Amino acid sequence: MKILITGSRGYIGYNLVDYLRKMEPETEIIGLDPCSHPDSRSRHSNQFTIHENILDAELPLDIDIVIHLAGRTGVGDSWDPNNIKSYYESNVLASQKIFHTYSRPPYKSDIPILYATSSSVDEMKSPYAMTKGMVEAIAPQTAIGMRFFTVYGGKIPRSDMFYSKALNNKIDSITNNKRDFTHVDYVCSAIHALMTLGKQGRIYDIGLGKPQSPREFLKSQNLYEKEYIPLVQNLSESKETKADPTEIEKILRIYRLNHQPHT
Repeated sequence: MKILITGSRGYIGYNLVDYLRKMEPETEIIGLDPCSHPDSRSRHSNQFTIHENILDAELPLDIDIVIHLAGRTGVGDSWDPNNIKSYYESNVLASQKIFHTYSRPPYKSDIPILYATSSSVDEMKSPYAMTKGMVEAIAPQTAIGMRFFTVYGGKIPRSDMFYSKALNNKIDSITNNKRDFTHVDYVCSAIHALMTLGKQGRIYDIGLGKPQSPREFLKSQNLYEKEYIPLVQNLSESKETKADPTEIEKILRIYRLNHQPHT
């Protein structure tokens, strides 16, 4: 089997490649990511990375599964007028090219295309959320959507992530906005399960359905070191995000019965 993973050097992509190596050691992984930071694992015999962005790349055609994770993230930066074009190109136009390429001949209509979207789509309170909503709208009926909720843990979290700031003791203020914090290992297992058990045309919430405030999350991770972190209001983001894990948990129950990591 040959898998194309866009955004393979991004946070979720990087952890997913590790996960798939354990679960599918014989699978060939083709990464597509312009990032070229040093990583000896990219020289693995069953993996190589195309260091281009999607809009410039000549997409490989001999693919069995596409996992489209690439895109520009971050709610705050999307409000900067100078960034609007970048969000549109990275999220909407890049996704359009992926969908157009892999939902047409020479492919059959049942080729799995898994694509990332966001919990932000639920309320559409930012330009970032709007671009992800557009991605969902243009996705072909053969594709499977994955609405990721606030992901944490694992390797190389982005420096702008709340979790990363907490690890590096760089949190200066927090809000009361509750988030459905979801470990990246859960996300990777959900993606792997959807590769074979997901239903085309459906969008799955990838989250636990257990929102926490930032303070509650910090305490649960033993990262609450400062005696006082001031509260601020953030009206431009959702007051609370909460996944409905019903459908993904049905799939994961089957998946867990049939999959164990290779040792």
